[in-house]
Amino acid sequence: EERLNKLYDDIKKKLNRKPIHQGAIAYKISENISKNALLILDTGGNELWMREYIAPKNSIRYLYAGGFGTLGYSFGSSIGGYLSDRYDKVISITGDGSFLMSIMELQTIYQYNIPVKIIVVNDGEYGILTHLSKMELGTEIYAELGRLDFSKIAKDFGIEGLKIDDPNDLDMIRDIINSKGPILLDIWTTSKDKPSLLDLL
Repeated sequence: EERLNKLYDDIKKKLNRKPIHQGAIAYKISENISKNALLILDTGGNELWMREYIAPKNSIRYLYAGGFGTLGYSFGSSIGGYLSDRYDKVISITGDGSFLMSIMELQTIYQYNIPVKIIVVNDGEYGILTHLSKMELGTEIYAELGRLDFSKIAKDFGIEGLKIDDPNDLDMIRDIINSKGPILLDIWTTSKDKPSLLDLL
């Protein structure tokens, strides 16, 4: 509990920092998520940040790939979560690299009007590989993806898409979670902040 309180105190100081801190995204989600929500996380740095700031604080159903850490798990699984008809809200949190592996499912949620909420943590690279390569190999393996605008891609599929890169717009997360139809929020952030859970590995 002491460690968790320290984490929250630290991230509160960074809520308005630019570029947007991934911990600030997790903090805002934790402040606005309902008890009967299903949160499905992808593999990568985004999952580590969410695990630190959401899982300990919120009594919700929380799923992630685990095991071999399959990329692309979150978005497709969120469709299954909605079809289970057990949750008020189904929220997929995914990184840009993971989302590219299941992006075709935007057509599925458009065709069947499946109201999942997709939050893409977009740092323009496989950011977790940068941190892990430094820790385990002593050198940086840079896996750049380029900065794709997933909000525009969502619109091309017929899904409402929004993009933010200003921390002052993070309150939009509340509106996304409470919206009625399918929607994608593309949050431009940075991979430079290292999840502290990596130090526990």
